[in-house]
Amino acid sequence: MGPSEADVSRSLTRLGNYRVLRAQRVANLGEPDGISGALLLAFGMRETWLRNIEGGAKLVDGAWVAETDPMRMDVGWAQISRRYHLDALKLMPGVVGGTWGPVVPGKTGADPGYVPRFEEALQFVIRELHENVAYAADHGVPADGRIRFAIAAHNAGQGGALSGVKVGNVDTYTMGGDYSAWVLAARTGINHWLAQHDGWRVG
Repeated sequence: MGPSEADVSRSLTRLGNYRVLRAQRVANLGEPDGISGALLLAFGMRETWLRNIEGGAKLVDGAWVAETDPMRMDVGWAQISRRYHLDALKLMPGVVGGTWGPVVPGKTGADPGYVPRFEEALQFVIRELHENVAYAADHGVPADGRIRFAIAAHNAGQGGALSGVKVGNVDTYTMGGDYSAWVLAARTGINHWLAQHDGWRVG
């Protein structure tokens, strides 16, 4: 379960030193909340192997297939849904899909062929995780399970994650049935890699 050491190294190197450090620094702002830079990077590994792309999948006759409608695609390194978060994406400066920049004037992450800039996508994911943690608290999820709930909800939605909790496994309705478990395993691998690479870790 989770990525190999080689996968971690390849993905973080692809993302680049600046963005790896930036994820850690932004995560460290404010009071400790369990949302670490390594956790944010682990999301990106699960979603795109830390590539800034258009993508996504949909269920067709019980099987997952690639999304082909650009206005229903997930976009960016953390795969923000155009279907569910179009208004938020319209506020994020756009870069050409598959790149990290430069920003293209007049384009946003909502536009086909474009994806959000790293910084805005990072801030979006942090806000989403905080909202998911609050939702979990409001719906009786024990404190020690709220971060995992927030992770699963990024993939299955809050309702899907809550339905999973009710049947005894928060990942039940996530893609592959292992989303949060995989992300947490990836977080461990990322922390191990960062500990071995001076200049790539904060603190």
